[in-house]
Amino acid sequence: MNEALNDAKAVLNDPEASQAEVDNAKDVLTKAVAGLQAVDNTVKPGDTTSIKTGDTAAFTLFAGMMFVSLSFVCFFKKKEN
Repeated sequence: MNEALNDAKAVLNDPEASQAEVDNAKDVLTKAVAGLQAVDNTVKPGDTTSIKTGDTAAFTLFAGMMFVSLSFVCFFKKKEN
């Protein structure tokens, strides 16, 4: 599918593409889209496994900023005493 889409974009961006190339890219892309299959991602009743998204970047950034902020606070508190 991605290859057909990239090929169709290349034909679209080619100002010298012939009508036959445009028609061929359209046909290939249409067949690729027709070949897509739906994926069943529904959660079954009683399923207790969690879905891993892998998106921990925001939490890691937040935790790091909190650590740095607390370090500065502790450093300046000690310097005042």
